[in-house]
Amino acid sequence: MTHLPIRIVLWVIAAYHLLVGVAAVLFQGLAVKLGSLLFGVSISLTAESELLVRYLGAFGVSFGVLAALAALAPEKNRAIIYGLVVYFGVRALSRVVWWDLLAQHTVGPASNGARIVIIVLFAAALLFFMPRERSDGG
Repeated sequence: MTHLPIRIVLWVIAAYHLLVGVAAVLFQGLAVKLGSLLFGVSISLTAESELLVRYLGAFGVSFGVLAALAALAPEKNRAIIYGLVVYFGVRALSRVVWWDLLAQHTVGPASNGARIVIIVLFAAALLFFMPRERSDGG
């Protein structure tokens, strides 16, 4: 199988986003617990936050599907992979820009820093293992 390293990274990304996305759409209580565990943010489930959790879940499912499609043929889906990298870049940057806001919502510096490192590592792995365009030499 060609491009195995990027396929593995993409399948991990796809599985995570599909799992969390489906949980957010169908099981808001579980999604809030997962969100607290994975993102470090304490969320109270209200009518408004339930709706937002469902919307974020729909995004997660869509993102997971895109990552899975890219994993099936990474050489043909570079545009999707670049989109994933942009998303991870925005997520990491937002955690830096809103560091103080996250701290107000129980996300400590070590926790936030660790999550930034993980997000940046995913983006870096996608860029590092990105299939190169073939040159036909002519």
